[in-house]
Amino acid sequence: MSPVTESDRISFATRRANAMADGRRLVIDGVEWVVYELSDMPYDRRSSISLVFECAERIRRVRDFPREWRELPDPAVAEIMWRR
Repeated sequence: MSPVTESDRISFATRRANAMADGRRLVIDGVEWVVYELSDMPYDRRSSISLVFECAERIRRVRDFPREWRELPDPAVAEIMWRR
């Protein structure tokens, strides 16, 4: 695997910002999370799409999730976060 370049980091940061802007916000156990899809992370050799749950203190990534997650109610999306 080739090293991650500065250009890769900038490209990833832009894609992540766009994905977050297009994401969904929900509150889980009193914490606000942004939920969004992201692929081709520079540090992940699998190049798969992940559903990312991000709050101020942590990030959780789920690879196995329903593609229609955007249409699910908030409690169902929250349950996805705990999948392995």
